[in-house]
Amino acid sequence: MSGAPRLLHVLCLACVWSAVLGMSPAAEAQAALGPRHHEPTGGFSFCPPKGWAMHTVPGTPYQYAIYLAEGFTPLMSVIDEKTGDSLPDYIQSSIEGLKRFFPDYAEVSQSPVTTSSGLSGTRFIVTLTQKGKPLRQSLFFLDGGNGANYLIKGSALASDGASRDAGFLAAARSFQLDPPATPPGGVPGNPPPHGTTP
Repeated sequence: MSGAPRLLHVLCLACVWSAVLGMSPAAEAQAALGPRHHEPTGGFSFCPPKGWAMHTVPGTPYQYAIYLAEGFTPLMSVIDEKTGDSLPDYIQSSIEGLKRFFPDYAEVSQSPVTTSSGLSGTRFIVTLTQKGKPLRQSLFFLDGGNGANYLIKGSALASDGASRDAGFLAAARSFQLDPPATPPGGVPGNPPPHGTTP
């Protein structure tokens, strides 16, 4: 599964998981970040918003950052696509897929984004209705180099989604590619082309 179909698959899983995890609401500082989370098999890491927890979601390769809330659980996820497509082509196919799948899809804003480690890309803030719930999503499309693209998705109810934009942006900017792990008795891998932080 790749491109737009994989994105839509993850979006549907996210919506179901959010409903299952619905719990009591609480306040949070949106721009504050928690500890860095590493995905060794994906070769990347990021810092979720402070107070959020990482959870394994069945059917997805990487853990989600989840904030327990009532009704719909705000969450962040990462999709990697190593198909060799350029970032503009990946963005175009993903957005076209969203428009086909969600008739009420609407773009709120579009702007360039750069992570603290130097990865560049585009941020979209969009609204759509999924499983009967109006959502506001922050989509961060990043160029990982060598034909690898990444999508960081932050999703929340439309009613409070704008208040979470800053937290999603801060977490996305913390995203970085990690150096390959050193095997026992082996030679450390070369660092990625962009800088990294602990």
